[in-house]
This record gives sequence, C-alpha cells and structure tokens, in this order.
Amino acid sequence: MVRLLSRTGEHLAAYPVSSALSLDITWSPDGRWIIVQTDDTLLWWEVASDRVRMLPLRGAPPSYEYLRWHPSGSVLTVVSDGNLLIFDAEGELIDTSTDPEGHVIMNCIWHPISGDLITATRDARLLWWDQHGTLLSSTKLRHPLFPQGGVGCTPFSMAWDATGTYLAAGLYDRTVQIYRLGDERAP
Repeated sequence: MVRLLSRTGEHLAAYPVSSALSLDITWSPDGRWIIVQTDDTLLWWEVASDRVRMLPLRGAPPSYEYLRWHPSGSVLTVVSDGNLLIFDAEGELIDTSTDPEGHVIMNCIWHPISGDLITATRDARLLWWDQHGTLLSSTKLRHPLFPQGGVGCTPFSMAWDATGTYLAAGLYDRTVQIYRLGDERAP
C-alpha cells in the first residue's frame, strides 16, 4: 500500500500495490506523480486526480532497481534487465536502450549541470552519454583492492555533488569511491 500522509500524519490518499516489495520510489520534479517501482511493475500515481497507470516491467528481480529523473523533469530512466527504459513525463515509454558495446547496465544517473547520462556497467565502466545518445567517453573504474576491475568495482549507487564535479559511487565491495569529472578518481 502506498499512503500519502500530511505532515501531521493525517491520511490524504492511498493506493494498493500488489507487490509486497517497493524497490524504489520517486516524485516527479513537478510534484504531479509518485512513481513506485515494485518487483514487476512501475506504478504511476497522479495524486491530484487519483489516476493510476500500471506499467509492467520485464526481467526477474532484482534486475531493475533505479528510477532517475532528468534534471529538467522531461524524462525518467529505469534500469531494467541490463537495459535502460526511458519514459516521458506522462509515463509513456519513448525508448528502450541497450549499450551498443554489449555492456550490462547496472545503474544510471543524470549529470546535474549538463543533463548528460552516465551509466554504470557490470564490468565496472562508467559510460558518459550526451542528451542525443552519443557515447562521449568510457572509463574503466579502478580500485586499490581490485586493480583489474571487476564486479567489486561496479557502482550500485551513485550521487553527484552540487557542482557536478565529483561523483560518489557505492561499490559492491562495500566501499564508497569518489571520482572527479574527467579523471578516474579524485585524489
């Protein structure tokens, strides 16, 4: 069940979710939608009108986990089964992207200033895409404990600093690494 409560705890609205597991949740930047990702569905809930769209996802959990809005609020990306699903602000699927080099996409994040998309792959690469889908760069992540890279270097969570200069990445080896834009790692 997804419940919308006031600051004082007053019940404002609710919508039942068939799955017991909500993997991710986000508000649209304009505040119109709450998007809930369960183990098999994207639930687009327009709170003001109580309109709901259920969009089934493919793949077995946890093959998708990440909901990321473009800074402009114009599109939402979802990592699903190693690919990107790109939805417009109304919840219509507008593109399904796979990495042309065959990398399995594990996560993604939008650059807060340029609006470019950065994807993290299973083989510990950060791929930098411009807004038109052109690959700008591919960086193999390095780690002191895994000099050859590998799954231990794969980011499962990422966050930019406010200036878009540093990218913090939570890795599968349970460490957090800080990378500087244009460099493999910040000093």
